[in-house]
Amino acid sequence: MKICVDELSGAVNEYIQSIGKETEESNSILLFSRVMCDMGEYEKSEKYLKRLLSDLPSNHDDTSKIYFNLGRVCYLRGEYKQSLEYYEEALAIQKREIHPHKSSLDIARTLHNIGNIYLDKKQISTALEYYEKALEMKRKILHDQPNHPSIATSLTAIGSVYKKRGNLSQALELLQHAYEMKKLTLAADHPSLADSLDNLGTIYEEMNNHEKAIGCYKQALKIKKQALPTAHPSISATLNNMGIVYRKEQKYDKSLSCYTQALATEQTKLSLDNLDLADTYNNLCTLYWEQSFYQKALEMAQLKLNILKKHFDDDDEQIRLTKALIDEINEEISSQSGTKAIDEDSPSTFF
Repeated sequence: MKICVDELSGAVNEYIQSIGKETEESNSILLFSRVMCDMGEYEKSEKYLKRLLSDLPSNHDDTSKIYFNLGRVCYLRGEYKQSLEYYEEALAIQKREIHPHKSSLDIARTLHNIGNIYLDKKQISTALEYYEKALEMKRKILHDQPNHPSIATSLTAIGSVYKKRGNLSQALELLQHAYEMKKLTLAADHPSLADSLDNLGTIYEEMNNHEKAIGCYKQALKIKKQALPTAHPSISATLNNMGIVYRKEQKYDKSLSCYTQALATEQTKLSLDNLDLADTYNNLCTLYWEQSFYQKALEMAQLKLNILKKHFDDDDEQIRLTKALIDEINEEISSQSGTKAIDEDSPSTFF
């Protein structure tokens, strides 16, 4: 299977080289499918990977990498069950591989990505176990490259766990360290730097340092708009983060603008049951609720609940909290003589 040279722009070629250096991958097709995935072209990436898988013998050295990248595609689409199956298949093959040095780094990356799934499913302790195993393995293998981007990625993930546990100072320390590591090894416009800025912004936001948070998000957005396609889901993540800060500052028009731009991108690129969509619906619900636009808030909460039900059991905390919110909104609507109407001429009504 060959890739047509015409498909690769200069920017994509440069990015492929960067990813190849970061992941130590040399297979051009695997790298191309990775880049397609990073650009939000999930169907193209999956097509290349599945075609490659069908063309290779089952015992080929690249088989585990194909399953790994298929797991990554599914994860980014919010298909966690299928993603976990692909990662576990990759892990099983990696553990049987002959070359322990090479497979160990591959195993570390697979463990890390499995941790991502558990983190998104709110199983924080399990996620941390996977992240710590991955970091230990990476540091052992990359002992002569202490600032390797893969190590920085693991530190960032562990920092995210500390953030979720409320240990903001420790999270900030890890995330800042990871960001400085990446700046030493990656190009100034590499999307991974933007991801680090996003993570730092969320810490500053929780510390109520809104000025620093917005500063991080604006830097992240600038990098992403330079390095990624216009409708990339990663851009929508930054817009959502900015929208949250603007809402907290009661800059509701700016907040709604960010959210609606994010939603438009997500509805174009993501599956309809992707949890990122649920987060955006939740953000819109909160925004409408604060402005007493209860019918709109109710609509957003119900859309969020519909997605959560496809991923979690009915007794899951997220589902219980969302149902409780819907009940609260309904009670508020019932107690009002008339729900607050939205002025059709208002700049706050472009959703």
